[in-house]
Amino acid sequence: MTTTVFGTELSRWRQLRGLSRRELGRLAHCSPEYVGYLERGGRLPSSEVTAALDAALRAGGSLLAAAAQAAVQQRLLAAARQSAQLAQWAVDEPPDTASPEVLGREIAAIARDYVHRPPLPLVERLIRVRDRIQVAMRLCQHPLRRRELYWLAAAAVQLLAELTDDLTGDSEAAMIHARAAARLAEAAGDPSLQAWVAGTAALIEEWRPAPRTALALLDDAVATAPRGQRVRLYALEARTAARAGDTGRARAAAERAVDGAQESASGTELAVGGVMSFPTAKLAFYLGDAYHGIGDHRQARRWSSAAVAGYTDGPADQRSYGDQALAQLTIALSLLATGDADDAAEVLIPVLKLPPEHRISPIMGRMGIVTAALRDRRYAGSPTAQNLDAVVTGYLAGPPVTR
Repeated sequence: MTTTVFGTELSRWRQLRGLSRRELGRLAHCSPEYVGYLERGGRLPSSEVTAALDAALRAGGSLLAAAAQAAVQQRLLAAARQSAQLAQWAVDEPPDTASPEVLGREIAAIARDYVHRPPLPLVERLIRVRDRIQVAMRLCQHPLRRRELYWLAAAAVQLLAELTDDLTGDSEAAMIHARAAARLAEAAGDPSLQAWVAGTAALIEEWRPAPRTALALLDDAVATAPRGQRVRLYALEARTAARAGDTGRARAAAERAVDGAQESASGTELAVGGVMSFPTAKLAFYLGDAYHGIGDHRQARRWSSAAVAGYTDGPADQRSYGDQALAQLTIALSLLATGDADDAAEVLIPVLKLPPEHRISPIMGRMGIVTAALRDRRYAGSPTAQNLDAVVTGYLAGPPVTR
């Protein structure tokens, strides 16, 4: 289990304070060898030792926050392995009956909450309901009820895949969940669910160094997906093709997504709804990203602005703070690409005001891209750009999501 988040932060603060491992060990009452072990990613220390190290380094709680984040990563990685075991058991060991109604309501509630609430509190809820599904599977004897449980298990595990990717950016653990969800969705025999899970796997693979893998997943998914589910897949294809540098494919996929959305206003939402639905605002968010990726800044601003408006004007419980913030970041990046730092600074205000518990991994990653854009030589003499760079740098230095 990875604890490199804590080790990296510990090493950073020790070097910032100009201390050797021996000096830090003396201040925190532990051996220099133990300090080195922690910096190399060894097992997390106790809360008492963490507090002592934080105090010795005058880190202002940063080490405590890093330890909390590492603990979450450990929990989610363990959950990913358990999801893989669940899929293996469900497919290879015929289970025996269940009561899917209560489990289905809980998954639907989590899917709805995922849209507009901080993600970290959902982790334990989702792991608990997944484990309850596994227990129900062991007791199930009716074939139709068993299939319902496969469906619920696939939905729960794919939600864990998304949650893992959003909270930690740990694509390896997220893909363990996604592959398990794919096996469970296949066992459930629902083409719409299979297409949704395939899209989630592509979403995770999209941000790895080789987006072509995601494009191959999307090609396979589109070939068998029901018409309504293709809209999400085409939108993902547009954004992924843009990341791969394939402008023609990105534009063609974007057009197919728009055409598909006009043909079938419904059909993109699965039974649980919430985050497992694909509203117009979500489509606009993906298309804004796609057009930004190919350098079409006018279309990027058009679609991203439509996404922000869609989320702002929609019901509060359907307002995705994450997608809205990312769309605002796309608008800001597009403005910076065309030399407009003043308007970019204005667009970034709501993102900079996000509470710490909403600063999920994708938002922080895109904020890092903003700093790179602000340091372009075109802004060398711009006070607005320099001030904004300082603000964003402070934002990125804040503690990770821990509650």
